[in-house]
Amino acid sequence: MNNENSLSRLVANPKFERFTIWVIFINAAVLGIGTYELQEGVATALRMIDHACLAYFAFEVGLRIAAFRVNYFKNVWNWFDLSIVLVSLLSQYPGMAVLRVLRVLRLLMLISKIKSLKLITTVMIKSIPACGSISLLMMLCLFVFGLIGVELFGASSAEYFGNLHTAMYTLFKVSFLFDYSSPVDALREAHPLVDWYMMPYFMIMSCIVINFFSGILLFLIYELSLEEIKTGIIQEQGDEEEGSEEPPSANVALNPEMVQTLLEEIQKLNARLDEAKKLN
Repeated sequence: MNNENSLSRLVANPKFERFTIWVIFINAAVLGIGTYELQEGVATALRMIDHACLAYFAFEVGLRIAAFRVNYFKNVWNWFDLSIVLVSLLSQYPGMAVLRVLRVLRLLMLISKIKSLKLITTVMIKSIPACGSISLLMMLCLFVFGLIGVELFGASSAEYFGNLHTAMYTLFKVSFLFDYSSPVDALREAHPLVDWYMMPYFMIMSCIVINFFSGILLFLIYELSLEEIKTGIIQEQGDEEEGSEEPPSANVALNPEMVQTLLEEIQKLNARLDEAKKLN
């Protein structure tokens, strides 16, 4: 039990977390440098560092499992780290070399290590249902304005509005400012009033619909209030304490006022017992 307590304190130590984060950054630098043409000696050294980082990640996961036992698997983020490490280990086998491209997934372990990234990721996941509804609205706008564009400009500008999917692709680029001037300039000679078609569409897509996405994210951040975030942090700490199997009374501090109140109640009970004895 002492060994389990020591392991729990080790993996819960902020210095251990910071060291793991630095290993992830080092691994990211190694993967980035490895994309350039290097001398054989440098490439070999980078491969050794990469293997050392993978060995550390496997050691870290094993250490946490040994410390928290069954409680380790109750956390979704722990499953996330474990799956990334398992995929990375499988990629080392000759028959699984195709999985080596998934080495970059190790960088995603930063999400589970940094609380702010974890919060933002949680907000993004919770926003998927609402963003799906807004995406449907965007597709509806693209479809409607695409059909109108084909009818108005299809004959004179087949490059941009020759059919429905071409028109929708053109409008998609316009709405995200990828290419606004090219289709407008091409249409302006034959259709001087093309701006009256583009402006309402651009205002609907860019000024209203796209702002809905940021509004939903801000709403969800407000919904995850500071109290809920603190509750989540306390719950995680509670899981770690359960894994360490420390006695529940180890961290209990008695309040002097509470002790005085208990003594007064005990005195009252003793007085009632004395009165009951006299009556008998």
